[in-house]
Amino acid sequence: MNQVIITVPHSVCNTDSHIRHTCDFVALDAAETMYFKFPDLKPIMLVADVNRDITDYNRKSSRSSRFRTALRDLLTNQPFCVLDVHSFPPEYPGEFDDAEVAIGSNNYKLEPYIKDVTKYLADNGIRAYAVGNIIADIVQEVKDYGVPGLLFEFNEGLETEYRRYIAESIVDFVLVEMWA
Repeated sequence: MNQVIITVPHSVCNTDSHIRHTCDFVALDAAETMYFKFPDLKPIMLVADVNRDITDYNRKSSRSSRFRTALRDLLTNQPFCVLDVHSFPPEYPGEFDDAEVAIGSNNYKLEPYIKDVTKYLADNGIRAYAVGNIIADIVQEVKDYGVPGLLFEFNEGLETEYRRYIAESIVDFVLVEMWA
């Protein structure tokens, strides 16, 4: 089945989310941009229904949740790929603090794609950072099903239209480079 699944596990914010970053503030907008950019493929988007303080859908402990059960049900159909969408605060301390988007997976077989999408984005003027082995249970479970899964972290300090340009560029890469 040539299906693309987009997951947004941290999209629900609450009143103190700004204090402790308990949600990914721009991930849903980036994911929706990706969703509508795929022509005729009818991607499926799984969006969180609770704040990560209640259930962090990107941790192994959430595998029995409705969100993760729905993902597993979709994985049994062997989709083309899963795009796991997140965001990070602009003052994020760490290895990709200057990035506009960070890309990662915990599947070493996808390293060529991560390098290629990072280069593709850089060639389009986007500061992208390739993250090595990441701790993210959604892409881990996707890997266990033999499905390619890439995690994208969007910088929350970007202007909306520019963030959407980055999301559309990622879809262009998936369609042209991965799908071909």
